[in-house]
Amino acid sequence: DMAMEFASWGYVAVPINYGGGAGDLIKATIWLRENAAQYGVDPTKIGIWGFSRGGELSTKAALKGKRGAELQAAIIVSGGTAANAELVTEKAPPFLLVAAKDDKKVPFAGSLAIKTALSAVGVYGETVIYETGGHNPHKKRLPSFYSKCKAFYASQLGVPPPASLLQEEDAEEAEEEVLSAISSSSADILSKLDVPFGPESIQKADIYYHSSTGAPRPAIITVHGFGGDKSRQADMAMEFASWGYVAVPINYGGGAGDLIKATIWLRENAAQYGVDPTKIGIWGFSRGGELSTKAALKGKRGAELQAAIIVSGGTAANAELVTEKAPPFLLVAAKDDKKVPFAGSLA
Repeated sequence: DMAMEFASWGYVAVPINYGGGAGDLIKATIWLRENAAQYGVDPTKIGIWGFSRGGELSTKAALKGKRGAELQAAIIVSGGTAANAELVTEKAPPFLLVAAKDDKKVPFAGSLAIKTALSAVGVYGETVIYETGGHNPHKKRLPSFYSKCKAFYASQLGVPPPASLLQEEDAEEAEEEVLSAISSSSADILSKLDVPFGPESIQKADIYYHSSTGAPRPAIITVHGFGGDKSRQADMAMEFASWGYVAVPINYGGGAGDLIKATIWLRENAAQYGVDPTKIGIWGFSRGGELSTKAALKGKRGAELQAAIIVSGGTAANAELVTEKAPPFLLVAAKDDKKVPFAGSLA
């Protein structure tokens, strides 16, 4: 998801696997620079993004400055350590360090130490320190977090030219498409978090929508799988919002009742959230897919849904609920799914 986001801004994004240390990151940087022409990369503008242990190692890779492995920008999330601050020299690239004060795994003081060390040698460093968020402070703040990352990379690496890799005869038309895609990036997505849709404490929804799309918009309720919460649907919600929908991840208790209540609430408050009340769909995964199917098929007045996508959540039991009032369904499954047999989707 992060790589797709960076690519939507016009960058070449390169997620890597690594072993135990920063050596693999350094090797990957050298390899990318040596093969820059093959992958359409500007070898003078390579940045890095690392989270947690990956952030710690990314810091080391950025600061060691091995010839051919120089990096021009680094974003480190929950990975800044005081030990790495000691590696800072005037050859360090600019850093954006993101952390939370309540992170119990990697204390935020490490990010502050790196920022102080960078300032001491005259290198640009920026910190974003949240009061809360634990070890994943960006997860519930994706729109503003992406906006901050986008601005930092643009200032340090430049904004990629949209048509630089296109054939001349297609450049004008394709440039419009790329600029449109970039304008639809997550930096332009607005959100309202933890909006109650019922009296119970668990009955909360997040609202995501694109700043450039006019109301009323069709809406998609997204429902997480077993053991999760609505924050797991943030990336999916932001994708739907980038397409022009209002995306509404929800938390729920044990059954489909919360999904039905959320649908009724969204329809009743459609004007407030810029939603077209005649066009509400649902997306559910695993347990959330099973409950989304029930909610879509029960057809309670005011809770009607106009479309349903069910991923790894189709069951034969729910097939018995189907009537002529059911909305259109897209059912996605895998033959080797051991938790929810694909036969349920076929049923």
